[in-house]
Amino acid sequence: MKLLKPETGEADSFPVVCVRSFFSQTLSHVQKQRRRIAMAAVSFLMVLVLTVTFVQTQVAYAVYFNGTEVGSVRSMSEVNAVVSSVEQKLREAFGEDYSIGGAIFVSPALGSADGSADGMAEAILSGIEGLVKLPVLKVGDILVGAGESEEQLRALVESVISGFVAPDAVEVQLRQPVTIAQEFVREDIQRNPDVLRTLLDPANENSPFSLTVEVVRQVQFTEAIPCQTYYIKDPTMYEGEEAVLVEAADGALEVTENVLYVNGEVDSKWVVSSKVVREPVDGLVAVGTAKRPPTASTGTYIWPAEGIISSYFGRRTGFGSSNHQGIDIANRRGTDIVAADGGLVVKAGWDKSGYGKLVIIEHDNGDLTYYAHCSDIYVEAGQRVRQGQVIAAMGSTGVANGSHCHFEIRVSNTPVNPVKLLPQK
Repeated sequence: MKLLKPETGEADSFPVVCVRSFFSQTLSHVQKQRRRIAMAAVSFLMVLVLTVTFVQTQVAYAVYFNGTEVGSVRSMSEVNAVVSSVEQKLREAFGEDYSIGGAIFVSPALGSADGSADGMAEAILSGIEGLVKLPVLKVGDILVGAGESEEQLRALVESVISGFVAPDAVEVQLRQPVTIAQEFVREDIQRNPDVLRTLLDPANENSPFSLTVEVVRQVQFTEAIPCQTYYIKDPTMYEGEEAVLVEAADGALEVTENVLYVNGEVDSKWVVSSKVVREPVDGLVAVGTAKRPPTASTGTYIWPAEGIISSYFGRRTGFGSSNHQGIDIANRRGTDIVAADGGLVVKAGWDKSGYGKLVIIEHDNGDLTYYAHCSDIYVEAGQRVRQGQVIAAMGSTGVANGSHCHFEIRVSNTPVNPVKLLPQK
């Protein structure tokens, strides 16, 4: 390396020893800095290890019951909580205050807490005379008894419930909460399954443990949807007459209903769903408004003549037809014969089939009445007559044996027994 002199501007050489000294000083400073950083890191790691070790070896409390260690916990508050819970359990079991404070010894020591509060409580209870851990049955918070196993107790409860369950049940539950679990109880606790079943029986009103079984059953049924009937006036019909124009018919509603049974008795009902399976049909009836004339039919019949019945309707022996289509009312010749009901005379004259002098009246409902063997006829065909009007006189014309009126009633032109349609004498 060359440098210029200030006076002459000529080049001159710089001492090599100066350069070497500069680099040597710089390297020494870097090495010292690295050593300081390494020492700080080692110190931090040592502090961290010591901290973790301290945390892991903090103070714990070893607990002894009657001289036997039952566990360790981190604080005295946990010890007090365990003692309180054990004493509460003893009060429930024996029915009186029970203190275990004198049997508890606590020793603080370094080390980790390796026990739990539940484990410590169970260890203490296991060492108390007169207590035993069994599967127990509770209704609500009340202890009922114990069993050989939890399965046995569940089967016992189910046997009580099963007496109320029906095939159509959709829900079964108990009103009271029932719990089955392992607990410490007195050795002399009730364990007889028959006694427990009696205590749980819903019919046992004297038992404070009797269960309330709620069963929801589902039923289906069809309910009528009522129809309406409407009436219209018809001037072509007589007053008092009616004609059905549209037959009324109720509809049908298919209902699904839930029924709540409490201990076998109906408690309440509610509809789950409903569906119309048949619509109702409203009826329509025509009502007559025309004034009824005296010759109109009344729809009922009166006796056509006075006398005695000499021959009844149906099979008979002796004179005349073996299948009598009416009744014979016998009386002296000339006895009045009247119209059994109002109507239109459709025949009034001689009949060749054996009726002799015959009157036939057609009534407004389509029925026909026959009056045969007359001696005289007082009406003509096409004439309307009123009920009770004299239409003929009794005789014995045609095929007849003695003076009488042969009387028939025909419905749809079929003879029926007149006695069943006439007033009782």
